[in-house]
Amino acid sequence: QVLDDKDKVRKANIPRLIMKWRIYQTLKSFIEHEENSLAEDHPLHSIIQRIYDAASQLQQGLDKQLKKQSMLYWVSEQVSKLFSHYMLYRADCVRSCPQNQACQCPSNWLAQWGRGEALNLEQQFFKTNQQISAFTLNQAQELENWQRWLWQHTFHDDFIEMQSIDADFWRVMDDVQQRPQTLKKLPSQLIVFTLLDLPPSQLQFLRRLGQYLDVVILHYNPSQEYWADSVDPNWKKQYDLRVKER
Repeated sequence: QVLDDKDKVRKANIPRLIMKWRIYQTLKSFIEHEENSLAEDHPLHSIIQRIYDAASQLQQGLDKQLKKQSMLYWVSEQVSKLFSHYMLYRADCVRSCPQNQACQCPSNWLAQWGRGEALNLEQQFFKTNQQISAFTLNQAQELENWQRWLWQHTFHDDFIEMQSIDADFWRVMDDVQQRPQTLKKLPSQLIVFTLLDLPPSQLQFLRRLGQYLDVVILHYNPSQEYWADSVDPNWKKQYDLRVKER
């Protein structure tokens, strides 16, 4: 309703089904050879090798190829879920970095990946107070490596355009000259039903929108604590006792 470029606005979201098939198409060409043809230092080597390993016990060439394709389909499904979560929870500037500079927030993974920068994984582990082995760190680096490559080559440009749609929206809403006419296109009140949680980026959007119209959030959490963690006190006592016995 606010922006004039309707074709651009339609690109404001990447459905997970689309993400899954784009991942599939990006990786498909790497599993067509009899053996993994990627060099060991290629970012995708570990994930592609996992697909080859899944088919290694089969003898027939056709069976092997079908197994690799089904494994790739499963990988694409899992990674599409992962990237969908990253878009909600690992893509926001939380320190109000200057607009003319690249965001330096350590939680903004997608901005770093878009610039081709690796995450500081040791810092990520340190935040959870975990003691990590060299093997665990190496595994995490392999995961980060191929995810960074896949994001940068497959989704980064589209995600930048999605973020620019947000920027266009707020540019209009914050303009005192355009705002009166713009608000006439919007409802005077927005009612949002949510369950246990709301991603910080969406909550921040609603907070900012609340400067211009009434936003009401209705949710089912009757406690200040995370409701899904609540348990019956008697059950908790029995559980603690069993833990001590073990």
